[in-house]
Amino acid sequence: SREVANTRHIDHEGEMSIHLLVDKVHAFVLSFTIVPGWVTGANAADVLMITRVQGSVGVFPKIAMAARSMHGIPPEMLLIAALQGVGKVLGVSTMAGVSAARHLCYDEHDDAIFRKCYDDFFARIGAVRTAAGFYLAEFPLPEKPLSEVKRGQKTRSRARRAFKLQIVMAAFEKLHGQASTSHNPSDADARPSATE
Repeated sequence: SREVANTRHIDHEGEMSIHLLVDKVHAFVLSFTIVPGWVTGANAADVLMITRVQGSVGVFPKIAMAARSMHGIPPEMLLIAALQGVGKVLGVSTMAGVSAARHLCYDEHDDAIFRKCYDDFFARIGAVRTAAGFYLAEFPLPEKPLSEVKRGQKTRSRARRAFKLQIVMAAFEKLHGQASTSHNPSDADARPSATE
């Protein structure tokens, strides 16, 4: 299951997190915030800036089990799909990823780990690094044409793409429903008056 929540119980920073829960255990997290496009070098008015992509310590078997049950899709890609759904609700289709060197917790002693988890990951999903040191991509993320997928793997590729789309739409419908409910007038307010 997925859960959207404030990050680390801090309300004043504006960062949100999408969690992947496996058996009610937080297995993976993607944190993001909405920033003006110019901050990241994007032409868009606003972007969804990813600031954290991280698995929880000691739950790798649960993460592996979750991936197997979801067509082998890595957990970070499931959360990216959920983020795309969030973007659909907000009308934001540009994603930005923070590079390793710009990461708040960056430590040069762990440079290789940070680069693998951030720079390499964002490059792998098709994001392009900007002069400002961020990785930019547009939703939906680019996919290899099915005509280029190896024979025998097309059925699996179709299933994976369909499942990711289900995640996108589930996140969109969940948040869109919450937004509609919070802005709907009460029944009393919705009743026509005698003069209408």
